[in-house]
Amino acid sequence: NGASAAVGTILLANFDAAAAATTVGNVTIEASIANVDATGVTLGAKQNLIITGDEDVNLADRGTAETVTADSVNAAGSSGIITINVEDASGAATVDTITTGSGNDLMTIDATGIMTVDAGAGNDTITIEDADGTSTFNGGDGNDTIDVDEVAQVVALGGAGNDNFTTAVNIG
Repeated sequence: NGASAAVGTILLANFDAAAAATTVGNVTIEASIANVDATGVTLGAKQNLIITGDEDVNLADRGTAETVTADSVNAAGSSGIITINVEDASGAATVDTITTGSGNDLMTIDATGIMTVDAGAGNDTITIEDADGTSTFNGGDGNDTIDVDEVAQVVALGGAGNDNFTTAVNIG
């Protein structure tokens, strides 16, 4: 896909369901008739965000407090472009696991904590600004770009395709 103006865009302010923080469950964004643009999604620590459909979903409001807070984000059933930012001013990861589908996804990770990211198929871009040393980032199939900036030792896998890795740290 690619931010098609033909289908329109649903704009959401910060979607906050954290009041039900102890409730186990799923919140689903189905982007099948329009793109979705949210300044943030805040769920409880036991709640999962599921994204489906073939349109694009933007959850990246850079430069603010955490933009996505949930136990996990699963967009494996989406073929649209998923743009997600995990950035937390407190320094703790606000999402443990991110899985995306076949779109050309864009992810920025700037939070300490152990994370697992699987970008699935597509020409994905993963920017890792901060993460703990046991975190794993997998670009999946496609021509991916993985940028590792000043972080602890992490595992970064490109997957099948012609992948590009950049780093701000010295590889010895």
